[in-house]
Amino acid sequence: MAIDDNLNQIDEWLRHHAPATFADLGPPAGPDHIAALENTVGLQLHPDVTALLRWHNGSGRHDRGFPLSPGFPINSTTQIAGTWQRLTTLATQIRDEEDMQGWWEPTWIPVASDYTGFELVVDHGPHITGQVFHFDPTEGRSRLRPSWPNLATIVPGIATALQSGSQFAGLVPVIDEDGYLDWE
Repeated sequence: MAIDDNLNQIDEWLRHHAPATFADLGPPAGPDHIAALENTVGLQLHPDVTALLRWHNGSGRHDRGFPLSPGFPINSTTQIAGTWQRLTTLATQIRDEEDMQGWWEPTWIPVASDYTGFELVVDHGPHITGQVFHFDPTEGRSRLRPSWPNLATIVPGIATALQSGSQFAGLVPVIDEDGYLDWE
């Protein structure tokens, strides 16, 4: 099943079970949004990243937005560009510090954020394109948090968890009294 099919299933589930979360999702990113982001990062986006952004250009409200991984709402193209520029600039400034080498790579695209500095990143590097992992602002690539081979692994996992009430990343979906999706 294509990632688009799973994203459509998630939309339907949210519309019926978590209407507040669904209402907060951004509109689809248009071709101009995608092109501007690709121009900023100097890379062609992985097809799954493009599909995710064309589904919804971000989760809307960051405090309760739809999470790509529990606690990590999806970033909009503008948020991705801003975070990428900030981290790439910082990495350039600190690249000569021995313990900071490899802290951030310009081929890492921050598709979701917990808004405390941790990012969910899709690697666009030449050898492991598409791998998804957590970025820790103090250590770089997190070795303590889960990683996935690609978004095509995460999105079906979320869709299945929503539809069946099963776990994703160790948590189960719940709906609060306001109609927002949460994970416990």
